[in-house]
Amino acid sequence: MKTLLKTLGVLSLTTCPLMAGTTTPAPKNPKNPVAINDDLGISTDIGYDSNFVWRGLNYGRDWARASIRGVVPLIGGRGEDGAGSTALMWDVGYGTLLGDSDSFTPNLSKQPTSWQQDNKQSYQRVEAGLSLTHDFGAFTGSFGYRYIHNSGALAGGTLANSINGGGFQGMHDIHQLSTGLSTSLGPIILATSANYDMANGGWYFDANASSKFVVTESISIVPHVNLGYGINYKYGFSQGMRNYVSNIPGPSGVNGFTAVTAGIDFPIRLTRNATLTPYVAINVPMNGLRNFSGRGAPPNTALAFPFTLPNTPFQTIVYGGVTLSIKWGTNDNDTTPVLIHKDLGITADVGYDSNYVWRGLNYGRNWARTAFKGAIPLTESSAENKAGETSILWDANYGTLIGDSDSFSPNMSTLGTTYPQHNKQSYQRMEAGANLAHDFGPITASFGYRYIHNTGALSSGSLLTSLNGLGGMGIHDIHQLSTGLGASIGIIDLASSANFDMANGGWYFDLNASSNFRVTDAISIVPSANIGYGLNYNYGFSQGFRAALANPASSNVGPRGVSGFTATTFAVNFPIKLTRRTTFTPYIAVNVPMSGLTNFGRNNAPVGGFTNFLQPRTPFNTVLYGGVSVSVSF
Repeated sequence: MKTLLKTLGVLSLTTCPLMAGTTTPAPKNPKNPVAINDDLGISTDIGYDSNFVWRGLNYGRDWARASIRGVVPLIGGRGEDGAGSTALMWDVGYGTLLGDSDSFTPNLSKQPTSWQQDNKQSYQRVEAGLSLTHDFGAFTGSFGYRYIHNSGALAGGTLANSINGGGFQGMHDIHQLSTGLSTSLGPIILATSANYDMANGGWYFDANASSKFVVTESISIVPHVNLGYGINYKYGFSQGMRNYVSNIPGPSGVNGFTAVTAGIDFPIRLTRNATLTPYVAINVPMNGLRNFSGRGAPPNTALAFPFTLPNTPFQTIVYGGVTLSIKWGTNDNDTTPVLIHKDLGITADVGYDSNYVWRGLNYGRNWARTAFKGAIPLTESSAENKAGETSILWDANYGTLIGDSDSFSPNMSTLGTTYPQHNKQSYQRMEAGANLAHDFGPITASFGYRYIHNTGALSSGSLLTSLNGLGGMGIHDIHQLSTGLGASIGIIDLASSANFDMANGGWYFDLNASSNFRVTDAISIVPSANIGYGLNYNYGFSQGFRAALANPASSNVGPRGVSGFTATTFAVNFPIKLTRRTTFTPYIAVNVPMSGLTNFGRNNAPVGGFTNFLQPRTPFNTVLYGGVSVSVSF
């Protein structure tokens, strides 16, 4: 089983920048650093919400999120209850709407083609917070700062500008100072906070009550209720965005009670370092928030009727979701009961890449990603080198461009407000794969299937097809069959794969070589090189999208796909074993496209009828990039 688990690394987008999305077996003889027995007081949270509801306001459907949080003890408590203790609490988080399903955008499918979004605008949020807490015995007090960065088409305000004819950003960033108090009254836990937005002005107050009922030693039920109140609170919305939402001379902000939110959490402690928490909740907006909206009034422009702005963000909604929280280490003195008394053989990864490069193609800048991967053993082996072991390896991944900074969209700032995107299109990718791997001794072989779902404005192709007068989706989904081989020759580990896209046709082959040099017991250096080759491989791009990339002067017929060498990628990973369960891996890489790929993007010709307007060559240029990932097992 140990040898087969080594192949897990190639199944995730997060483990190696060279081999993302393949089923190539990993090296047979990796040199693992010695694990550190430690608990850093840090946790990773990965979650999904059917709706993103923040301070009573429903931003949209299908919210994916990941965060890292921790506590730094400063002063130990004197009493048994911890009274007198002081700590610094911190967190960094990221969230995004899957499929750009925001609640603010009206359905424009019956309107002129100038508005391509059709109730699909992207929204992402990056935030970081720091709070000093002190336990006074009878209560706990806190004071802190939080930065919230809003991005995506919804935050950019481009659609609202087009509809209302104004020029403004949709959402500003938030710089928030907060103070809070919490205490217990019997089984009831009470908490309240006061939050001031230094950047946009306005106060937000809330009060929360919760309790905990133990069902079993590892399962609990936690009901809770929250009430919010705003004083000139704007949610970071610009004046133009507030005008758009209300469609009346813009309100200064929310004044009054915002919403009552009630829910039930069901925390389940799976293992010593992993807790799964599904929940269900209801959000009921109150007068302060409802009066902030335009209640479905027609927009301030001459659109075809009937046509009103949606009231969805301000309506009562029942929603739910789930969170997986994983501690980076395990406290050996922790005897809290768990549901499963052994490790699950699953690893969660959270990572960031300065550029998302897949199979030699640069999709865009600032890629956030998360993944789960694991192994299901089928047969064990008594051989010393574990020859004869068979296992099913699986993974599920999600990634998105932060700030919609794709590489394909041309800069359209010179074309006026008809095309408001300005080189900012969203792109998200969801994928899941499984393969059967067998260790033959000298080599490891695998065979598997991978599904890749492309979504976002870039994938829908609305911008490029409207510019070039082409129809069809930009990027189709991919259904891939793969086979791979892995072997070790001395200190060099070799792996190769052959991948066939059943949905779109075409083959992709790659060859990877890597080695592992131990620096200390916990730190290694892993250099690697990869070369790819395509045979009529089209990356899932539709005919219209390929034509837009190639853009031949006299025809809309683009190349069928890549035939030839795609790119050579060189990378150096620096895995650092932080605890027995946690590995921190920064890396740096360079991707050099070759003739097969660069010929695929013959895009120096003018776009459509705009003679002074060229499509970028960025996806096909050499790029130096890097990133970091955190992997935690449970």
